[in-house]
Amino acid sequence: MNLITIRDLHFRFADKELLKGIHFTLRSSDHVGIIGRNGSGKTTLFRLIQKELTQERGIVSLASGLKTAHLSQMSQNESRTVYDYCLDAFRDVLDLEARLHKIAEELKIDPHCEILLREYEQSFARFEHLNGYSIYSKVRGILSGLGFTEDDAQKNISLLSGGEKRRLELARLLAEPCDLLLLDEPTNHLDLNAIRWLEGFLRNYPGAFLLITHDRYFLDACVDRIYELENGKGIEYPGNYSEYVARKRLRYEQEKREYELAKRAYEAELDKLRTFEARSARNQKFASRARDREKKIDKMEIPDRPLWLDHSIRLNFGERRISGDDVFHLIDLTMGFGNNTLFQDLSLRLYRGDRLGIIGDNGTGKTTLLHLLSGDLAPLSGWIHRGDQVDLGVYSQHQHHLSPSLSLIEQVNEAYPALTTSAIRSLLASFLFSSEEHHKVISSLSGGEKARLSLLLLMLKKNNTLLLDEPTNHLDLPGKETLEEALLRYEGTLILVSHDRYFIERIAKRLLILSPSGWELFEGTYKEWEATQAQEEPKSKEPTKKRGSAKPLPKENTHNQERIKQLEERLFLEEEKLHEMELAFAEPDIYNEGRNVQEMIMEYEAQKTLVDELYEAWGKEHES
Repeated sequence: MNLITIRDLHFRFADKELLKGIHFTLRSSDHVGIIGRNGSGKTTLFRLIQKELTQERGIVSLASGLKTAHLSQMSQNESRTVYDYCLDAFRDVLDLEARLHKIAEELKIDPHCEILLREYEQSFARFEHLNGYSIYSKVRGILSGLGFTEDDAQKNISLLSGGEKRRLELARLLAEPCDLLLLDEPTNHLDLNAIRWLEGFLRNYPGAFLLITHDRYFLDACVDRIYELENGKGIEYPGNYSEYVARKRLRYEQEKREYELAKRAYEAELDKLRTFEARSARNQKFASRARDREKKIDKMEIPDRPLWLDHSIRLNFGERRISGDDVFHLIDLTMGFGNNTLFQDLSLRLYRGDRLGIIGDNGTGKTTLLHLLSGDLAPLSGWIHRGDQVDLGVYSQHQHHLSPSLSLIEQVNEAYPALTTSAIRSLLASFLFSSEEHHKVISSLSGGEKARLSLLLLMLKKNNTLLLDEPTNHLDLPGKETLEEALLRYEGTLILVSHDRYFIERIAKRLLILSPSGWELFEGTYKEWEATQAQEEPKSKEPTKKRGSAKPLPKENTHNQERIKQLEERLFLEEEKLHEMELAFAEPDIYNEGRNVQEMIMEYEAQKTLVDELYEAWGKEHES
C-alpha cells in the first residue's frame, strides 16, 4: 500500500527553484533516509507532505486516513510530569481504560446488568486490540532508552533543560500510534547510548518512517532506502548509506566518462570544422564539407557538465616538517573543575602517525583534554610531555579564532599576509565561496560557512599534528566526505573529538573512551570497540585495553543485583498471569458459561495493579 505518492513536484522559495519536478513513493513499511546538501529542500519536503506548504505545481497524494507523527513544539502545560506527557500519546487507550474501570465499579452495584457486561466485553476487546495492557511498559521503555531515569520520569516538564525537552518530544513522538513517522535530525541532544537505543528501535519499527539526518552511521543502521535531493532533483538508491555511497560513486564515474567522451567528440568535430573553414577559402569543396560538419555539430547532444565536479571542497592537509617519533606522553593526568573530577590517572603515549579518536557522553572531558594538549589549560595533577618538532594545529567547534567584524578575504589575509588577493580569492573559491561572498562579514556566516573557512585556515598552516574538536559539525554530507578523504591522505598525527561515529570509524585507529565511571584506551576501530560492548560478559582483562577511573568506583552491590533478579523473575510470572486473564476475556462464550464475570474483572484489576507496582519497584532498584 502506498502511503505517499509524489509526482512532478515543483517548489520555489523566493527566487530559487528548490524542487524541480521530483517523484517519490513511500510504501507502508519503508524506512527511508532523506539526504542532501544544506538548503537542498529536505525539511521543505517534510512540510509539503504535512501540508504546511503548498507546491507550485505537481501532486502530493497521501493515503486516505493516513496518520503521521512528527516532532512538534511542546504544549504550554508544563505542570505535567515527563511520564504523563509521554503516556498521553495513548489518550484513546487511556480513555478506554478509564471507561473499563468505571464499568467495573458499576458492576459492583449491579453485577448481572446485561448492558454493562456487554459494554465491558466490547470495550475490553477494543482495549486488547489496541494492546492497551502494554502502553505503560512501552512508555517506560522509550523514556529509559532515551536516557530518562525513573526519577526523571516523575519530574515536572518545567524543570527540564532545553535539550531534555527535545528528548521528551522525541519520546512522545516514538510512543505515538501512527502510520508514518517523520523524523528530522532525531539524534540531536542524544548521547551515544540513547542514539544506539534509537537505532535498535527504528530498525525494528513495524511502520514506515522518513528520516532526515547527517548521522551516516545512524543511516547505515536504520534505513533500507536512500532518497537524495541534489540540484532540485530526487534520486533514489536501494540499501543503506554505505550502499548508497558505493552506488553513487559508480553513477558519478559513469556520468564523468559520458561527459568526457561527449566533450572530446564535440571538440574533435569543432577541430575538423575549423580545418574545413580554413581550407574553404582556397577550395570550394571544403566549404561544402564545413557546412555539413556544422549541421552535424548542431545536432550533437552534449551532456551538461556534472554539477558535482564544481561542488566539492578542494581540501588537502600537508606537513611543513615531520615531528619526532614521540608526539605526546601523558602521565597520571587528573583534571576537573570544582568538585567535579572529569578523569584521573590518565596515562597514554601517542606516536607520529597515530589517529586517536576521543569519544564519550557530554561533560566527560573530551574537549577539556584537547585544551590540555594544546596548553590552553593545566591539569590538576600529572604531566604532559610534548615531543620534538611537534607543530600543533587546532580546529575548535566554536570557531572562536575567527574575527566577527572581518570579511572572508580580510580574515585569510590577517592570518597569511604574504598571500595575494588573487590567491586568497582562488582559495575561497576552492572552498565553495562564490565571488559575491568573499566580502561577507564573518558574523553573518552560517555554521557550515564558518566550518569551511576554519578548515581552509587550518589547511594553510601545514601542521604535523592536528587537534580536531567536532570537525564534522555544520558540514553537510559531501563536506564530511571531503574532510574524511583529506584526513585519510594526511600523514601526520590526528587527535580528534567527535560524536560522528561514521567519521570516527573511518579515521581513528585508536580510541580513548571517557565516561563518568572512568576512561578506557582501546587499540582498534570504533566497530571493533562496539563489538566488545555487545558482549554480555566482556573479559575483565584484554591486552588491547587500558582502563582508569574518573572517581573511585563503588563495589558492586550484590544484594541489589539479587533483588533486581528476583523482581524480574516475579514480573515474568505475574505478567504471564495477566496475559492469561486477557485471553480469557477474549473467549466468545465467556458470558454464556455462567462464570462470575464481575469477579473475573475484579481479579484482573488487582493483577494489573500488582504488575504496575512490581515495575515501579524494579525501576527503583535500578536507580539505587
